[in-house]
Amino acid sequence: MSAGEDDDSKIIEKLVSIQERIENGFTKINKKIAALKYELKGSIKSVREELNEVTKSLNAAWGEVSSLQEKKQNSTTATSQHHRRECEVKGGF
Repeated sequence: MSAGEDDDSKIIEKLVSIQERIENGFTKINKKIAALKYELKGSIKSVREELNEVTKSLNAAWGEVSSLQEKKQNSTTATSQHHRRECEVKGGF
């Protein structure tokens, strides 16, 4: 082997070594990305579940508000009708 061929061989070895390190680096990066992607999916699922619970709670609260408003309106209407009847009996209307 001549000196030129020996130098070429060393360069090729170094290039192969660099290529292997790059490939190993990409493999590690891909594994980390996959782990982060899995973690992100879990977080998104948790947020969705929490949002669904909050929505259910909010809907229940609005249902209670509507029920209370309806009761108040019915009570006001009943009181008004009762007052009107009293006035009619007394000759006020």
